[in-house]
Amino acid sequence: MDMILNVLGRLNIDSTIIPTFFIVIIFFLLINFIFFKPLLSVIMAREEKTTKLEDEANAKSNTANQMQNEYKQKLDNAYVETQKVLKAKKSEVLKSQRQKYLEAEKEINSKNENEISAMLKDLSGKGEAVISKSGELSKLLVEKLT
Repeated sequence: MDMILNVLGRLNIDSTIIPTFFIVIIFFLLINFIFFKPLLSVIMAREEKTTKLEDEANAKSNTANQMQNEYKQKLDNAYVETQKVLKAKKSEVLKSQRQKYLEAEKEINSKNENEISAMLKDLSGKGEAVISKSGELSKLLVEKLT
């Protein structure tokens, strides 16, 4: 025991250690009650609010993503619908233009056929005139040659 007292004496630890120890314990309990517990409750409340806000933010983010996906889906559907309508209108316009083209072609062909038949009649009339005059021309040619 002398040895322990000797070591404690060298460390300058005397009989005031016990009251100091109790004072430190009491001070710790007071600080714990006055400062640490309220601080801990504030930290916990803040963490709950932060967690709650984070959960709310995640929920709103999910809702926004869902709305964005719905918007994209509606936009894609609208695009498909407009392409269908555009294709139908284009087909309709092409059909009417083709019909107009065929009518104009038919009209031009009938005019051409009428003109060709008129020219053929004119040519056949002139051909007959030339053939009827061929006898005379041949006589004139024979006379001039002889």
